Order: sequence, then C-alpha cells, then structure tokens
Amino acid sequence: MSDKDCITEMTCKCDTKHLAEIRNMVRIVASEYFSDRITIGKVILAVDEAVANVMEHAYDGETEEGYVHVLIKVEGNDFQVKVSDEGKKFDSSSIKTGCIREAVNRGQKTGYGIYLIRQIMDEIHYNYVKNVKNELCMIKKIDGVENKAVGELE
Repeated sequence: MSDKDCITEMTCKCDTKHLAEIRNMVRIVASEYFSDRITIGKVILAVDEAVANVMEHAYDGETEEGYVHVLIKVEGNDFQVKVSDEGKKFDSSSIKTGCIREAVNRGQKTGYGIYLIRQIMDEIHYNYVKNVKNELCMIKKIDGVENKAVGELE
C-alpha cells in the first residue's frame, strides 16, 4: 500500500445514535482524498443511507442483537466503502427502478435510498453469503470527475 492507501473501519450496534459517529469517520477519511466539499457530502450521504437501511431493515427492528460494520478502503483511485451486517438477506427485487419523478408525484415517502446511492457512487455491488452476512460495496472514483449529480431525475 502507498502512503495514501487507507483502511479504516467501525463496528457498532444497529442504533441510529451511531450514525453521527459513522458520518464523522467517513468525513475524516473522505477529506483526505476529495478536495470538493460537495463530493465529500455526497459520499457521507450515500454511506449514511446504506447504514440507515441496515439499521431499519436487516434485523426486523431487533436492533439489540444487530451490528453493522463499515470499512473504508482506498486502492488506487477507488474510494471503497463496504457496509456489512449479519441480518436477513436484502431482497433487491423489492427495489423499483422506475421513474423517480413518478414516485415523488405519487407521494411516495420512502424507498429513495438505493436511488440516491446509485446516483452518488460510481459503482455499487451487493453480495450475500448464505446465513452469514450481507455486504454492500460502494466505490467513488478519486480522480475528481463527477459522473452523476444527485439532482438528476430519471
């Protein structure tokens, strides 16, 4: 690893009181690699949304037993964030990929997190190891090129 490569991680109970700690960790590390405050804010938002989804859905509200693990790893130009848990399998078929504008017009109040993550990050990969864990890997390129904007609507 070069002196700029980094591995930082945190494991915490699935309690929203820990979201601020996770956001702070992401802010500190992302600030080392991105000079643009808007990009840093977007990465923090994507990670916050992913972790909040775990806290809300992975353990069916039984947060006393649930943990979420966040690992930040930088390899070359890839700023990688892995969010993992041992909760129930994420059902990706439940995510609608239709027009976000139509959902807003219908008054839909939830379900925008994955959309935001997809808009902010350059790559996302989900993996499930049966009866072991869920892992969401999100990658943001460090090269400074913004490929997407959060405000874009499909």
